[in-house]
Amino acid sequence: MWKLFKHLGEHKAAVLLIILLLVGQAYCDLALPSYTSDIVDVGIQQGGIENAVPERMREETFDSLSLFMTEDEKNEALQAYDLKDGIYERNTSDKETIDRLNKDFGMPMVILSSIQESGQTDMAGLKEMMAAKGIDDTKLQEMKKQAAEEMGDMSDSIITQKAILFIKAEYEAMGMDLNDVQMNYLLSTGAKMLGLTLLMMAAAILAGLLSSRTAAKIGMDLRGKVFTKVVSFSSNELNKFSIASLITRSTNDIQQVQNVMMMGLRLMLRAPGMLIGALFMAFWMNARLAVIILIVIPLLTAAIATILKLAFPRFEIMQKKLDRLNNGIQEVLTNVRVVKSFVREDYECKKFKEMNADLKESSLKAMRIVIATMPVMMLAMNVTTVAVVWYGGNIIIGGGMAVGDLTAFTTY
Repeated sequence: MWKLFKHLGEHKAAVLLIILLLVGQAYCDLALPSYTSDIVDVGIQQGGIENAVPERMREETFDSLSLFMTEDEKNEALQAYDLKDGIYERNTSDKETIDRLNKDFGMPMVILSSIQESGQTDMAGLKEMMAAKGIDDTKLQEMKKQAAEEMGDMSDSIITQKAILFIKAEYEAMGMDLNDVQMNYLLSTGAKMLGLTLLMMAAAILAGLLSSRTAAKIGMDLRGKVFTKVVSFSSNELNKFSIASLITRSTNDIQQVQNVMMMGLRLMLRAPGMLIGALFMAFWMNARLAVIILIVIPLLTAAIATILKLAFPRFEIMQKKLDRLNNGIQEVLTNVRVVKSFVREDYECKKFKEMNADLKESSLKAMRIVIATMPVMMLAMNVTTVAVVWYGGNIIIGGGMAVGDLTAFTTY
């Protein structure tokens, strides 16, 4: 194995480029489920409204919301919006700023919605009442905290839902088409997913091409070195290995090594990154659900290791019987005139048939064990999916997870 790594060292530039391409492919692959989650949660359920920070709002709405904001929150909101013809338009798309504004606007929208639902629309009177009661920033923060505690564990979910409904009502009051808002979000998110898919496809094609070329060059080098070594053998060494075995080593075995190198460069380098990345994303989305994956991985690893342990001895037997078949063919071809002279064609055909059938049986015994790998993996994946959907569904009912997040989680 270390000698194979030595051969890879002779192609450092190609291997480094393959690794970079595989990293890019893995990043795109891991990013796509999160966009799927956004389409389900934001695009479909929230109508394309991402958070509690509206793109635009009326001046009177902004003034009403500012009643329930501290001075710092109000100043930050004023910096993020420009007033034009009685309409406040957002002037920033900075993620950190929007995250802060999302918290600043969320609770005021919930409070203002409750007031409007109660029929109280006199904001000037409400402002005078708050001033009369001496409600300053400290008391306002305490009121917000108390309101969040009354909502319980689902406070974030309730605030988000109320804020989205508030923004939809505000957009309708301004004459905006909510269908256009939703379609714009879906199309922009879909375009991002398409771009990531094209990048992933390009990276996969280039990585496959470079892997094939690198593996082919290593195979060529190995064949040349093995041939040079075999030519230098003495008669005793040739008899020790047998001609048939040397032919197999120089052709079929090197071809298998070449295939392993090609698949290794394409999959073995990518698989660990995908495993670590998927586990990280799964824990980031929901640690409770991710525990299911941690339980399944050791069980699946043990099952595959057992299968491989049982299969290896059978492949060694198959290799010996392949050498025996090649040796028989070589003897017949070398001595074909003698065989015909003594009329031994039927005997040699029967002998070849027996060796061929023996090789077939050995191959089937080895393959019967190896083919169990895929059913075991599929069983583990499907059982894990069922467990995740069942447990995740209960978490969604409890308000601890969004539907889109569960969709993305099953992909990971």
